[in-house]
Amino acid sequence: MKIFRALLDWFKRLDAALKITLVLGVGGLFFTATDQLITLLKADPPDKPVVTQPTNNQTTNNNPNSGIQSSPGAVQKTTTGSESPIIDASGGNVDIYYNNYQKSQDYKDLKGEVDRLDAAIKTAQQHIVQYPNDNSFTQELSKFSNDSQVAQKKLADFTRDILKLAEEIHKIPLNTERLRLAKRYFEAGDFKQARAGLDAEIMGKEQAALLKEQQHVNAKQADISQHLANNAEEFMLKAQLTAIDYSLGAERIAKTSDFFEQALKADKTPERIFDYAYFLGENNQFSASEKRYVEALVNYRELAKAKPSLYQPYVASTLDNLALLMGAESQKRNEAEKMYREALTLRRELAKANPSVSQSPLANTLNNLANLVGDDFQRLSEAEKLYGEALAIRRVLAEANPPVFQSDLADTLNNLALLMSNDSQRLNEAEKLYGEALSSYRNLAKANPEEYQSSVVRTLNNLAVLVKADPQRRIEAETLFVEALGGYRELAKVNSLVYQPDVAMTLNNLADLVGYETQRRSKAEKLFGEALAIYRELDRVNPSIYRLQMTITLNNLALLVEADPNRHSEAEQLYEETLAIRRQLAKANPSVYLPKVANTLNNLALLVSTDPNRHSEAEKQYREALISYRELAKATPSVYQPYVANTLNNLANLISTKSNWRGETEKLYREALVIRRELVKTNSSVYQPDLMDTLASFGISYFNWKQPKQALPYLNEASDILRPYAEQQPNVFGKKYKIIMQLLADAKQQASVLKVP
Repeated sequence: MKIFRALLDWFKRLDAALKITLVLGVGGLFFTATDQLITLLKADPPDKPVVTQPTNNQTTNNNPNSGIQSSPGAVQKTTTGSESPIIDASGGNVDIYYNNYQKSQDYKDLKGEVDRLDAAIKTAQQHIVQYPNDNSFTQELSKFSNDSQVAQKKLADFTRDILKLAEEIHKIPLNTERLRLAKRYFEAGDFKQARAGLDAEIMGKEQAALLKEQQHVNAKQADISQHLANNAEEFMLKAQLTAIDYSLGAERIAKTSDFFEQALKADKTPERIFDYAYFLGENNQFSASEKRYVEALVNYRELAKAKPSLYQPYVASTLDNLALLMGAESQKRNEAEKMYREALTLRRELAKANPSVSQSPLANTLNNLANLVGDDFQRLSEAEKLYGEALAIRRVLAEANPPVFQSDLADTLNNLALLMSNDSQRLNEAEKLYGEALSSYRNLAKANPEEYQSSVVRTLNNLAVLVKADPQRRIEAETLFVEALGGYRELAKVNSLVYQPDVAMTLNNLADLVGYETQRRSKAEKLFGEALAIYRELDRVNPSIYRLQMTITLNNLALLVEADPNRHSEAEQLYEETLAIRRQLAKANPSVYLPKVANTLNNLALLVSTDPNRHSEAEKQYREALISYRELAKATPSVYQPYVANTLNNLANLISTKSNWRGETEKLYREALVIRRELVKTNSSVYQPDLMDTLASFGISYFNWKQPKQALPYLNEASDILRPYAEQQPNVFGKKYKIIMQLLADAKQQASVLKVP
């Protein structure tokens, strides 16, 4: 029993990182159009590299004290691995599952493949030693190693699923011969016979007959209801067995869903509805999952009226799950928050009555609500308070039981770091939190890579986004992105439905970084293209979930394409597509999506302004963006002041060519300089390049106004700032430095000429 429980406990946490899906993308780094000699125009920051969405904690078993669950009374299991000890409720011997599943043909086939690849690896290693100059053996070893990782993951997944199912089978009342035979075959390791014995056609015919009899023979109602309940149990087991039959490929979800539907047709209970909703959600069938969760919630609310102490935990868990689903859709975020708030109220009451059991679910709800609230930049302090409370609870739990709760703690550290990274004055603090989270995940992954590798990869991506903000650390950021991308590609090989969005996210981030170097823009465009292709397919299936992420890549690709003067019309089309989508999203949720609209307006204006005949159009777009950013900066200055400065700079560049607007131009530049000098005080390495841009633009304007003497101090300061960057990263800053130095020389010459009597 101890062996089985330990293994099952380990594998039940295996799903943890795989429950973390959604991604975030918020405004971020500034893009510099280095090829513009005269105006040195700056684009609004490309959408901030997409950061993995804060970890939402769920539970896969329908424990009334958990955050998300799959069957009533089952043990708690969060997405980060937290769960209660497994209880053998019936007192039977379940070690037989552990002893026999390795005898199954399914296991032997998977284990045989692992052994075959291990042997192939050893042979390849021997060949490398014998023939060190033959690179083919090195390539062969790499292939075998990759194949071995995939095979081991399949074997681990199979073992995990079997052990989880063993617990479920152990709880099932064996009231039919088919159930008893299925269990017998399962215990013997003959899973194929277990599935075959539960003949769907025969069971379906029996179900139809029973339903008909139920309608016509009221006297036998109680007996028929029991038979239907048994029939439902058979279909539930059939569904669960089918869910682990990965040989079905694309048909697995449809077949499993059909068996769940059959079970509900026979005997619909809130527990079965919930199990079905959970399966649908885990397999990205979001709309169908939401519908079933709503149905389960209605049932649990009704039951809680009569027995609140028993059913309120189930109400809270269903609210959590439903809010998590709905929060991913912009038009449903307000409704999702109401559900989280109701769940939080219930969790706090439950924690008062039973703190030892209810503290972890309370932290889950706090964490998830903070994730939702934190998407609104005007509510960052509120989100931080929620994270802080969740973090305090999880530190206590992790100290008492590190193996169970350490990953939960790391999740909240990651989420809080992501929140703080939006504040330019707290980047160092955020990096420390990421470091602590990454260290915890790496340690956990050493013992259990299948469960925690996705968490390692997610934190690598987030840390890379933070590091990338410092121009002097871009090589370090690229190394982190490349490692994250490799990790997500491997995970996507095993579960593409879950990890393809993460592959697209990391491709976008890496492309954004690579695109800073002129000679690598073709590589960046390929990366953006791959990310966009993935997002378009995801948007086709789930438009309400992935549409924002798609616009991030559209926007960033447009920024890259517009660097080529011959492709401006192509870039404009990309911006227009982005703007149309974001305006639509902002109608439903302006506080979250209005910054994105302003971002695209700024970038589109920059592009349009390259056509002298369209300056009035560009000016209108800049002014609309500036109004939005000023309003946003009133509530959250640390986040939006950089955007205000950027738009001020761009608008000043545009109107500087109009002689009668010189006064406003100077006013705009000076305001941008004041903001950027203050930002440099908080983080010089991040904001000095931006300060340099405004200084250079202001100096160039004076130069063009035939006032070289007034231009000199601005150009001098700009060159002093730019010099170390050009020395360290000539591919990125070298060309701009040469331009500034040439302008400085010309200004000095003209100033000296003007001094001659």
